[in-house]
Amino acid sequence: MSTKVVARDNESIDRLIARFKRAVNHDGVLKELRKRERFEKPSEKKRRKAKERMKNIRRALRGPQEQDPSPTQAQERQERQERSQRTQRTDQRPRR
Repeated sequence: MSTKVVARDNESIDRLIARFKRAVNHDGVLKELRKRERFEKPSEKKRRKAKERMKNIRRALRGPQEQDPSPTQAQERQERQERSQRTQRTDQRPRR
């Protein structure tokens, strides 16, 4: 597995290194290096894979995560909160 990054015209060294790091990260070179750092017994491999499967199952059951609300949703939420605070204030006033 080789990762090559060719320098572009007028590209700084810092920018080239940043592109190289992204490419290495994307290719999974460091992940594989850590994996091959020491021998993993077959029983440990089974245990790790079972743990990963359970993690993926839990993630799938959890469903899609809520994304950041759009500005209009945030405004609507804020208006609802303000309305509820106003009604709470009126409820606290003594009745005649």
